[in-house]
Amino acid sequence: MVGQRIRLLREERKLSQAMLAEALLCSRMTINNYETGKRVPDMDFVLSAAAYFGVTMEYLSGRTEFRDKDDMEISIQRAEQLMDIAQKLPQGETQKLLFYFTKALEKAQETGLESATVTALSSCAVQLRRLMLAYDGVQKAMAAQTQELLLKNVSRSAVRAAAKDKTSAFSQSVYETAKALTASAELLGEEMKKRQEEELERLLG
Repeated sequence: MVGQRIRLLREERKLSQAMLAEALLCSRMTINNYETGKRVPDMDFVLSAAAYFGVTMEYLSGRTEFRDKDDMEISIQRAEQLMDIAQKLPQGETQKLLFYFTKALEKAQETGLESATVTALSSCAVQLRRLMLAYDGVQKAMAAQTQELLLKNVSRSAVRAAAKDKTSAFSQSVYETAKALTASAELLGEEMKKRQEEELERLLG
């Protein structure tokens, strides 16, 4: 796992093995051996690599996904915020949501699809939030427009006709959100298909 994390962090920073080796005072072959699992790095190297990349030793060794203490504190704060919100939601559907959300993440871990699954779920959450913001914006704009037109003694039928422009714009937002949600599911499906093909090749030898 240490080698995999070193490669991930190196590639994120767009470093070659030679560049990382120079920074950590070792040979390029040493980095290559660690990344390919041919050798296991000693504690001194792990300490140096963790300090260089600004991550914890626990992250580098694969014992946690928290890269640093800030990551952990932010996640804990957001989990507490989620629980506070969940207590104020209709419990039947909320419990069902939390149950299937948890089961989806558990299965993702079992199948090695945690990264792709979290990305898909995150994308879905982003799109739903955008839809909520669009809804809120339309509601406020419609209320302001309605009040303005009524103060001008515009007929109610004319006000309703004017409001249709706002609802039409929101319908477009709903359509775009649905497309984005489908795209997120398709990306996850493509990753699953790729994993199936790789597994087949492994079984065939």
